[in-house]
Amino acid sequence: MRDLRELRDVEDELRIIKKVLDKQKVHIEKMKKTYRESLGRGETRGYKYLEEALSDLDLNLDRIKRMLKNVELTGKGVSWNMGSIKI
Repeated sequence: MRDLRELRDVEDELRIIKKVLDKQKVHIEKMKKTYRESLGRGETRGYKYLEEALSDLDLNLDRIKRMLKNVELTGKGVSWNMGSIKI
């Protein structure tokens, strides 16, 4: 039982991190659009930095998604093992 609770805690923490990264992505995309449209600067260091930040965010979001899938599969395995143990 304790293992399932800890897995739920890990899942909750991963979901919080994912929400934060999703919000950051939205804001960075808005900043990038502002650079491109309003300032007419698609080739500045700031714009390139924002592109790099988006790339890093996408990589981290992919990692979080994989971790969430692993938590789900592990939870199913723990539940299955608990159901097969006869006391």
